[in-house]
Amino acid sequence: MKIEYTEKPFAEAFADLFHNSKYRSLREFGRKNSIDHTYLSRLKNGQAKNPSDEVMKTIAKGFGIDPWYFREYRRGKLAKIIREGGLDKQDIGKMSPRDIQIVQELLEYYQKQK
Repeated sequence: MKIEYTEKPFAEAFADLFHNSKYRSLREFGRKNSIDHTYLSRLKNGQAKNPSDEVMKTIAKGFGIDPWYFREYRRGKLAKIIREGGLDKQDIGKMSPRDIQIVQELLEYYQKQK
């Protein structure tokens, strides 16, 4: 499965996803995904700091996309890998085939950006 990515800041990426979605309002999206609509409005307008990984996962699920779509989610995951000293065989053994595929795609993606 090919994962789509965006390099847009979270607020802009979220706004684009929302405007192209089936949802009629942030209130509806929030209700269906258990996120406060006023918080969603602040996120969409860039008035709130970037959400946690858990909130990004919930938002992504609401749009039917992978959370790796969001630049901030990818950067957070890659920072964790770097901070923890990279991946060793034991770490890779704990990863699902999908996780390994995502890391491979990210490495390829960032290699193309150089």
